[in-house]
Amino acid sequence: MRVLVDTNVILDFLQEREPFVEDAAKVFELIDAGELGYLFNWKS
Repeated sequence: MRVLVDTNVILDFLQEREPFVEDAAKVFELIDAGELGYLFNWKS
């Protein structure tokens, strides 16, 4: 499966923005494990 990772998800993770940081971290963990494909959207 591939997902589109929006810039806000990246910012949620990097800035530890509540309540989204936990979900963003899960997305990046799945990507790192190779269980999830991704595309980044740099224009939002």
